[in-house]
Amino acid sequence: MKGILRSHTRENDGADESRLVFGVLRMLVNLTNNQDTGCKLANPLLPLVFRILTRNIANGKPRSSSAFDAVTLILGIMINCCEQNKESCEILVACKCKGYTTATDFVVELFERNVEDWAANRASCKGTEQLEKDKQALALESQALASYAAMVLGFWARSSECNMSTIRKALNSPDFGKLTLVLKDFIVLQCRANMLTEESLKSLVTIVDFLKKADIQAGK
Repeated sequence: MKGILRSHTRENDGADESRLVFGVLRMLVNLTNNQDTGCKLANPLLPLVFRILTRNIANGKPRSSSAFDAVTLILGIMINCCEQNKESCEILVACKCKGYTTATDFVVELFERNVEDWAANRASCKGTEQLEKDKQALALESQALASYAAMVLGFWARSSECNMSTIRKALNSPDFGKLTLVLKDFIVLQCRANMLTEESLKSLVTIVDFLKKADIQAGK
């Protein structure tokens, strides 16, 4: 698996290789889903997984529809690992990211850019029926990415006081209100659509409660 993922970080990726990479990413999602042992096995691969994430993102947005699929899979892996395993958080936080001071800065930009696009597309859902559908689809994609990024940041914050401080600084905010607001909206929308499993809902509620409690303890 490591060889396949490493090959995808090169400049030229063939179609067959991309299919292999997607296969590995899906395998890692299943391996790490509520499985601490699986997360520990995946930990050595996380720097490569994060590098693939950065290659598929430009200015906080997926480069293409195919990149969107890769990004959602990778964020799923990161969420699974960081929820179950503190070491996973530290590995990912320490990842190098070209053009960014820290991995946290990269994920915060991913969060904030998609929050902006979510709001913009939702506000502009006027016009022809097809245009409205297209805008709604884009809004839902942006909301999902913003919510997944918020979960990653929430689990990183939970892993250490240092990470908590770094994330607040990157958000340019004394509290985690931006993260909790997005996550609460995501929970409402997904519950209305019956899209959340019991496990996913529990994870979302757990991180929202943690972030709110962290702000209360900090006097925010």
